[in-house]
Amino acid sequence: MQQTARAAVLTAPKTFEIREYPIPAIGDDEMLIKVEACGVCGTDGHEYNRDPFGLCPVVLGHEGTGEIVAMGRNITKDTAGNPVALGDKIVTCIIPCGTCDACLNTPARTNLCENVGVYGLMPDDDVHLNGYFGEYLVIRKGSTFFNVSGMTLDQRILVEPAAVVVHSLERAKSTGLLKFNSVVLVQGCGPIGLLQIATLRTLGIETIIAVDGNDSRLELAKEALVNKKYNDAVNLLKQCLEYPDHLGEGKLFNAQENDFYYFLGMAYQGLGEKDRAKECWEKATLGSQEPAAAMYYNDAKPDKIFYQGLAFKQLGDNRQANSRFYKLINYGKNHLFEKQIVDYFAVSLPDLLIWEDSLDLRNQIHCEYMLTLGYYGLGDMVHADKYLKKIEKLDINHDGIRAFRTLVDLKI
Repeated sequence: MQQTARAAVLTAPKTFEIREYPIPAIGDDEMLIKVEACGVCGTDGHEYNRDPFGLCPVVLGHEGTGEIVAMGRNITKDTAGNPVALGDKIVTCIIPCGTCDACLNTPARTNLCENVGVYGLMPDDDVHLNGYFGEYLVIRKGSTFFNVSGMTLDQRILVEPAAVVVHSLERAKSTGLLKFNSVVLVQGCGPIGLLQIATLRTLGIETIIAVDGNDSRLELAKEALVNKKYNDAVNLLKQCLEYPDHLGEGKLFNAQENDFYYFLGMAYQGLGEKDRAKECWEKATLGSQEPAAAMYYNDAKPDKIFYQGLAFKQLGDNRQANSRFYKLINYGKNHLFEKQIVDYFAVSLPDLLIWEDSLDLRNQIHCEYMLTLGYYGLGDMVHADKYLKKIEKLDINHDGIRAFRTLVDLKI
């Protein structure tokens, strides 16, 4: 076995270094696993952007899985009592301290540990290999881990986020309020929300209402603009920009909000506040301008680039505006018939794992969506309408097209 292992170390916000460390000798109560895959959680995104927990330098990654390549002689079973051996595939949970009041008095609920440790969220020490963003991970004494050798890699990589969902449902069931005939509202349709919907359906829940607050407010703001209720539009759009602290992780720290700022600028323009309108449109021009495949929830969305272009138009910079629209058109044309392959490494929950769609069909819709936006931005309504109607035939529930259709119909 190799003597050293590489790891991606976050040394400061937005700064990764690939470092090589010696693989330590494994004790009687420890294991060494070779990392096979790891998802990127919203928490990893927060840590990367700001280091709010003060962990740097740190090897991130806690939604991971790997193969046991070395194990101490005292390791014979996993936390659930299932036998483990070299070559088995495992996932990890937490590292309870075993000495606090919670560990001593409620051993069945180690998640209440006052000094809990989590792989991927541990400051650097002499072990170094503490997170899944590395080639190997040292599993320490007392760790919670599970043998999942019977699962595929795709399934194993979803165990951690799925556990969050299942735990929340078990808590709901314990209240006596969640029953098979319940009407369930899922607030927020990110990765956890989508998993929640899929799990509820598996449990036999038939009536599930999924709500994404920002999109709903945005549509209400559009109607307010058309009806010249500019103050109402401003209030609704400001709510879209608020960080929902009561929802835990909330939105990604660097989420693009070009559409919100574009419409907020339109609202301020309606109120005659030109300076505020300009400030909002300038913010609406920021962010990635490169189109990408819409395979994962955190890929750049084409509508954000589209609203960058509209904002540049309002600012009188037609050259920059048209460059955004042509980027969308060129990407759509060049990738329309590409064969799609999914790579799950370091990505948190592709929604393709829940909705069993054809990848090639999703790519076709995505590219035609870009063509719709690009041609509309250039004022070519013939081609924009052509692709718009094609997408609506293929997927009438496409979120982007539904939002775009209101933009067209309301003539904002």
